[in-house]
Amino acid sequence: MKKSRRLSFFRAQTIGEYALMVGLVISAVIAMQVYVQRTLQSRYRAGSRYLISQMRNVTGNANLPSQYEPYYTISNFTVDRQSNSQEDLFGKLDVDRYSSEKTERLGNQVILPGSEAD
Repeated sequence: MKKSRRLSFFRAQTIGEYALMVGLVISAVIAMQVYVQRTLQSRYRAGSRYLISQMRNVTGNANLPSQYEPYYTISNFTVDRQSNSQEDLFGKLDVDRYSSEKTERLGNQVILPGSEAD
């Protein structure tokens, strides 16, 4: 009887160790995801800049469009928003609600020169 208890204890310990190892591997993969994502984004961005510079050299056109970067823009917009709502109460349980909204957005956005600087 002592022998079977000892074997079941070792089996339980082994299962616990496997579960701990699987948890550690999953944690490591999740932690590395951020670094892999940053590396891929950097490579995509470098490839894009290379292709744009090559196209500028071939065509001689310095005004080719580039990737959008919100940090290198100036935005000037006017937003006009009008909203109407109406509630009709009919007794204690019936409520009718009506609403309408109108939004207008006027303005421009300028991409600053030098946004392609390395």
